[in-house]
Amino acid sequence: SLIEHGKNLKQTLETISEIVTNEFIRMKCVTDENRQDFIATKILKFICQKNKNTMITDKTRIVDIGGGNGNVLQQMNSMLGFTEQKENFICVETKTDWVETYDYSNKNISYMFWDNESLQIEDNSVDTILCMVSLHHMTDSTIETSLKEINRILKPGGMLLVKEHDANEISKKFI
Repeated sequence: SLIEHGKNLKQTLETISEIVTNEFIRMKCVTDENRQDFIATKILKFICQKNKNTMITDKTRIVDIGGGNGNVLQQMNSMLGFTEQKENFICVETKTDWVETYDYSNKNISYMFWDNESLQIEDNSVDTILCMVSLHHMTDSTIETSLKEINRILKPGGMLLVKEHDANEISKKFI
């Protein structure tokens, strides 16, 4: 019966949770306080590996669409040492349709708040665009608009890095 199936499912999930918790403890895992460092390091390493002929310079422009408070972008800029060029590290967040609040306090990056219609960034002016775990927060029409804007602002030969964990149908096709 459906009720019996529900009980079996609950018991199975509880067993899995117990196994994972015990393995976490056995391996002496701890929450990573340096998560932003890890992510920024991996992204920069990937960019450098893929662009062997192009060095990241103080003219390199990186945009993070849906970057929240901009912590990853801030860390990338700090690692690169281009803190005087904060206008080249742009964290884009929406003016609308978002319930999470941030203090937008990172000093070495710029913040841009868009209306989900157009980004106030010049055509073909961005070297790398990050879109990290943000597409699933967008409506289908905002995803379509975002992709058009990404195509417009990304330099020829530029790089778009997408990470998504909860994709909807449009973002699945894109990814």
